[in-house]
Amino acid sequence: MDSSLYANPSLYDAQYATLARDGVFYAARARKVDGPVLELAAGTGRISEAILETGASLVGIERSRPMIAIARRRLACFGGRGRLVQADFRRFALGRTFALAVCGFNSLSHAAPAEFAAALARIRVHVKEGGAFVFDLPNPVPRNPGPFLRERFFDERVGEACEVWETLEAERDPRLWERVWEYRWASGRRARETMRRWEYSEREVRAALAAAGFRVDALTGDFTGGAFGAVALRQVWKVSPVGAAVNPGIGHAIAREAA
Repeated sequence: MDSSLYANPSLYDAQYATLARDGVFYAARARKVDGPVLELAAGTGRISEAILETGASLVGIERSRPMIAIARRRLACFGGRGRLVQADFRRFALGRTFALAVCGFNSLSHAAPAEFAAALARIRVHVKEGGAFVFDLPNPVPRNPGPFLRERFFDERVGEACEVWETLEAERDPRLWERVWEYRWASGRRARETMRRWEYSEREVRAALAAAGFRVDALTGDFTGGAFGAVALRQVWKVSPVGAAVNPGIGHAIAREAA
């Protein structure tokens, strides 16, 4: 049966069990601030764990009930330093501000244009003056409709290798990727999961950030500070709040920019 990967956290964790570079990056940012960190779309707690291991405190927002259940078990060893809230990053309200907010692993890409703008507005409200918001997004690249071999990983749950084959579904908006991932285990078992992701250009992201009340401090093409450009695979942003309240019309800012 087809389903969203985000409703299958055990498979999600198995697929990304060895991924660490982004956790190292966000943990390094957390070491530079004094006070709790806000993480948007905390998922199963992979990046949260890396941040908490620095000694920082963290409040994590996650919408998926199955994923936050895994995250709570994963972070239980940190006690009160790791608090998780089941909420949507597009419309949450915690009633406090943070010196650092982070959103990793392409999570903002799951927001459609108006949702993307709404999420930035909500985040802006929760970042204190002098604080920072750090996040990463994919850099749009030419599409391969597939099917093609996306990646291989060793599934520790079942003790066998697995291949992930990707096929893209056609969409009217060229920024939207509707993906079908077929998992092929060495034993012959198969499963299908879906993945929906929007890809925004640097120009679109800049426009939405400015409308939400953020100033861009840095943009790099990877987690090691590499230069950003057309061939970069990632957009790694560091921004800070500037100016007054959020423009109430930001819900249309990114849609206009892409027109």
